[in-house]
Amino acid sequence: MRLRGGIIRVTTAYLRTRESATVWCSGRTHWHQQQQQYTTSVGLIRKWQDILSNVNTEEQSRQPTLETNDLRQLLKDAIHVYKTEGAAAVVPDQVTEVFMAVYSSLAGPQQQLTFFTLLAREFGVQGAAVDAAVQLWQDKGQAQNASPELLYRLADRLTAAAQPLYMQLLLPVSQHKAGIAFLVRLRSDLLQLLREQPGLPQAAALRALSQDLRSALARWFSVGLLQLQRITWEDTPGQLLERVMAAEAVHRMQHLGQLKRRLQQSDRRVFAFLHPSMPREPLVLPEAGQAALQPVLLRLCGRYLLAETRRGWALDPVQHFHLKNGAWLWRINTRADLSAAGLERSCGLMVNYKYVLADVTANNRAYLVDQRIAAAAELRRLLD
Repeated sequence: MRLRGGIIRVTTAYLRTRESATVWCSGRTHWHQQQQQYTTSVGLIRKWQDILSNVNTEEQSRQPTLETNDLRQLLKDAIHVYKTEGAAAVVPDQVTEVFMAVYSSLAGPQQQLTFFTLLAREFGVQGAAVDAAVQLWQDKGQAQNASPELLYRLADRLTAAAQPLYMQLLLPVSQHKAGIAFLVRLRSDLLQLLREQPGLPQAAALRALSQDLRSALARWFSVGLLQLQRITWEDTPGQLLERVMAAEAVHRMQHLGQLKRRLQQSDRRVFAFLHPSMPREPLVLPEAGQAALQPVLLRLCGRYLLAETRRGWALDPVQHFHLKNGAWLWRINTRADLSAAGLERSCGLMVNYKYVLADVTANNRAYLVDQRIAAAAELRRLLD
């Protein structure tokens, strides 16, 4: 630690990493607050790495276990770190990795059940926090002079109090690069426990935890976050091809040769919806013949030509050329160019432009001045 011009620089090497964390603080009070938060995170990482090391080096004849109090303390420490430092900090990423490693080290279903029971019962909705938020609403929110700003703050506090405490742990975990896959596995393990032991006294609390996980995953797997990727024998990684074959439930395949033949059919396309955090796990496998794809391709192409622009101009350079010269966007033709280049470039689609001498000036002005595209009514209906 060195003091230069009232600025204190604290540099500490992260545990077993090549990175280092440098905290710059002005003034001793602020530095002490930062040092306390930082020490909490680093201490938690060191503590749990030591516990994991001890578990992993136990004799092979014994099944390594973690005590219930250890799991309870892990959950309490991790939630405390996220609350004090926030999910965007660097150190909580390290905490997340330790937390996931601890769960992965649990010795079978019984310890998993202990973990989920602690999470659901002790770190669920906190009654005292709800009571305090309700009391505050009754005391201040129902006053005649309560401002709209105060009501919004009190409502936010009541909403936050009604959220289970474990969501303060699960939400930051989801932001880790491996977090989504981990949470999917977490819920899968929980559902399996509920199926195998339906008469558990804590089943209601565990089902509530499962439902909260399901709702959160539904938000994180919203369509806007998914990527649609075409599956081909030539370009798709082998690991993803194996997952596609395993996920096919309607027309089961026994070996990769069957998958290869299906993917190489000229009139069939196979796609996969993927999540950025799980690029090798196909979530949905839409599959269709060329005829079934035509209405979809027409609508997508119509939107591209009529609705997607850059500063008001058409994205396609050929389209831009014809429109500025006064042409009509007239027709989209499917299966018009079935060459390898045509299929790669535009899925075989081609577009017709029509020049009507009497309309050239008006169409030119509409595009260049008003940034309106002159298009046939049939194409306009593709946007309905």
